[in-house]
Amino acid sequence: MVKGSVTLPRRTQVYGVDFSGARQAGRKIWITQASVHADSLYIERCTSAAAWLEVSPEREICLRALCTWIMGKREAVIGLDFPFGLPAQLLETRSWEEFVRTFPERYATPQHFRSACYAATGGREIKRLTDRENGTPWASYNLRLYRQTFYGISAVLAPLVSCGAVAVLPMQPAQADRPWLIEICPAATLKRHRLYIPYKGGEARHRRARRDILETVQRLAPLRFADAVLYDTIVEDEDGDALDSLVAAWATWRALQRPGELEKPSHPLYACEGYVYH
Repeated sequence: MVKGSVTLPRRTQVYGVDFSGARQAGRKIWITQASVHADSLYIERCTSAAAWLEVSPEREICLRALCTWIMGKREAVIGLDFPFGLPAQLLETRSWEEFVRTFPERYATPQHFRSACYAATGGREIKRLTDRENGTPWASYNLRLYRQTFYGISAVLAPLVSCGAVAVLPMQPAQADRPWLIEICPAATLKRHRLYIPYKGGEARHRRARRDILETVQRLAPLRFADAVLYDTIVEDEDGDALDSLVAAWATWRALQRPGELEKPSHPLYACEGYVYH
């Protein structure tokens, strides 16, 4: 167990959040709500953040509402799809908590964040240990990911960590009265189960791929759905954001099955760089 942690009750409510740093983030962020029933995961809801939170999809508005929503989920485990940290050589702080709290002051914009990382590494892209181990597609400041990293840390983690509203595992000890946040990566989870096939798009082959992935996950978990509409919503979402949020919820549930790993993965670098649960 992490030093200072206590014996905690088993949590049965999980959420998977497919994150986005896009200008209209509320349309791209999707949330899946699920509950644990014996040895199965019961999928209760899956929709965009703008619809879920009943706010404008505009990024700043949506992310503020997302933070407020997270703060209210005190008995839940929430899997978020963005990097929680950087490689250790880029942190420039004594601890992960200090890194997160000072992140918005250190980097004014996503572009500043990305250019500073490249300047510090001589133009190279360096992955964290957990990225290398778990097969995440890109480094935290890669062209395809840097906005997601920037807004995830600056607009979600920083305010939540600064006010002590959450427990971010494994960098912080799990607390009984706070939401537990963990980093997940749907692509890495799908790769681990040999399900990483082209599934984003509006062609028939993409729809078939989403259905195949969902049916496989449904067997592996196993999953149960509150109603057939949920299943169809995930299959029909052409951007794959709905499916990614469901995979995020599945990965979050899988993490709950391994409490030792959930509270304290084995390598000390995870405490400063972050850890991808799969």
